[in-house]
Amino acid sequence: MEQRPTYGDNLVALDIAFAVMPDSALHQSRVVILRHLAACRFWLPEFLPIGEAEEAEKQMVHFLHHYEFALALDEAEALGNCCDAPCQFWRELELAATEMNMEQEVARYAALQNS
Repeated sequence: MEQRPTYGDNLVALDIAFAVMPDSALHQSRVVILRHLAACRFWLPEFLPIGEAEEAEKQMVHFLHHYEFALALDEAEALGNCCDAPCQFWRELELAATEMNMEQEVARYAALQNS
């Protein structure tokens, strides 16, 4: 039975987990995470507030391009907080965190959907 990686607080675990995953599983996991993190941006205003939101978006995109998904998730969360994101935004983050087995983040994003 294939074990899914846990990324949690230790970002090194992400690299280790990806290193031991079969290529097809690695690719599939990356695609799912990337899709959810990219989709979350759709739920925000087209034009972001100047300042912190713009910087968070810039950093998120940078991390996505380098497969640094846990860091991209952190920046996406900051972006959502800056923009008073709707529940659909938090659902995308919840799904990305679920794929990464980040249980604390999953619970936090689920709670934000209901607030």
